[in-house]
Amino acid sequence: MKYENLDLEQVRDLLPPIVLELIDLIGYRDTTILIGKLGGISFPIGVSVRKRGNRRADVLIDIIGAKAAALIEQRFGGEVLYIPRCESALREWRNRSFVAQYQQHIAAGESGRFALMALCPQFGLSDRQAQKILAQSTEVKQQMDLL
Repeated sequence: MKYENLDLEQVRDLLPPIVLELIDLIGYRDTTILIGKLGGISFPIGVSVRKRGNRRADVLIDIIGAKAAALIEQRFGGEVLYIPRCESALREWRNRSFVAQYQQHIAAGESGRFALMALCPQFGLSDRQAQKILAQSTEVKQQMDLL
């Protein structure tokens, strides 16, 4: 799944506690980058990330910068930090983004079929998956309208 333009704040309620802690520590931007590059990896955090020459520290610094790497080292130094992939949150973000762009196409006067043809490849979806996402989105909206 692509991470560009990902807004973790939109799916905060679906994120694991460790990701919320990382967001509080280094911010949304650097946490998003970290998940995109190292999601699904157990990453040992040394106690001297600030010193170049440690290969793992260098990787962390190259990914999120020295300041954020130092903050992670201060908080998690000596521990193995598992960086989740956040698949359920990413899937929900993708689905919300897809529905929003689909609605933009429809509002612009395009047919639903044309919108699917344009958007499915962009989001890595089959047309059947897209139709399920749209149906679920409509069901949720209808249920919310009843409340």
